[in-house]
Amino acid sequence: MKLFINALGTALAIAAPVGPVSFIFLRNILSAEAKRVPLMSLWIGVVSVIFFAALQWKPIAGFLVNYQLILYAVGGGALIHSAYSLASAPAFDQKKAFTKTSTALMKDLFYIVLFTVTSPAVIALLMHLTNPTASLADLIVQGLGLFTGEFLWWIGLGWTFLSVQKKISPGWLNRIQKGSALFLLVMGLYFLYLAIMGTIHGL
Repeated sequence: MKLFINALGTALAIAAPVGPVSFIFLRNILSAEAKRVPLMSLWIGVVSVIFFAALQWKPIAGFLVNYQLILYAVGGGALIHSAYSLASAPAFDQKKAFTKTSTALMKDLFYIVLFTVTSPAVIALLMHLTNPTASLADLIVQGLGLFTGEFLWWIGLGWTFLSVQKKISPGWLNRIQKGSALFLLVMGLYFLYLAIMGTIHGL
């Protein structure tokens, strides 16, 4: 139970802070059908568990440590591209039906994976759970705790936002969209800054 609660707390620590995945998630809610909220929540939970499982393998953990600057650069570039896409998206019209093509949805799902594996905070928190001497049963319990925390947080956030969405004016929804784009841009530049400064210090 202690391992489960610890993993659950780690999941909430990863999900609760406002980050790139949060804005990708909210952007999807703004333009997609409500039925996709469980899908997005499930996907984020699964990605976190798979990433945690991968970190138990020393070559993967070593790769993340040795090539973290490259990962920061890739993640930063993707964040900036995502910010541009969001900023150039059409203005939100509450009268229009929420539609999102399968291609666009898959793109968002891909970005969630990319931002998860390139985020310094996510890597640090998941590495905190890593224990080379843990048994398979312990790892399964931790994985369940991680998945439960992520899924409950995101599905709760999604349904909460959907419940108040119709009460928010299109003007404010557009401000949220533009603000999200600005945040993604800042995060992208920060990731690139980490990559550049790390490279300079390594010379």
